[in-house]
Amino acid sequence: MAGFEFKLEVNAPIEVMWDVMTNHERWSDWMPSSKVVLDPEGSPDRNGMGAVRNFMTGKIVMAREQVIGWEPPGCSEEEKLGEKVDEKGASGDASMTYCLLSQKLMKNYKSTMTLTADTADSCTLTWKSKWESVLPPKAGGNITQSQIKKMLYNTAVKMAADADAEGRAGRPV
Repeated sequence: MAGFEFKLEVNAPIEVMWDVMTNHERWSDWMPSSKVVLDPEGSPDRNGMGAVRNFMTGKIVMAREQVIGWEPPGCSEEEKLGEKVDEKGASGDASMTYCLLSQKLMKNYKSTMTLTADTADSCTLTWKSKWESVLPPKAGGNITQSQIKKMLYNTAVKMAADADAEGRAGRPV
């Protein structure tokens, strides 16, 4: 089983970072060579439980991911949907879990993005991913793991920068 975990401090309120990271079409802004099309939408939130994001290059779907866990900031236990964060110490103030429905280089991919409020104006993003590589290590499986971690870390940094900018726009001067 391959995988990684990283943490990133975000200079924005948890609600702002949540809105940024769960707006699936915006992932097009942060992922290289991708357009993201949401089909189908989630319910009751269009970006929430059951939503499928299709990462596309041109008209070709490169990967499909489905939201399988949805815990927005401040929701009650009754409002939490889908898979719960089950690793010890991984629960936080908000989390979204998604799995890969189709992709050629890996199988059984699952990621959980957890936000924990640090202060009223900052939070920490913890991103955990695990999967089985289709390629054996000698055929590039380890390279794929490091490439995925680097791509998702860079995506998180861009998300955090956008959340910081949006958070600043909403703060009194």
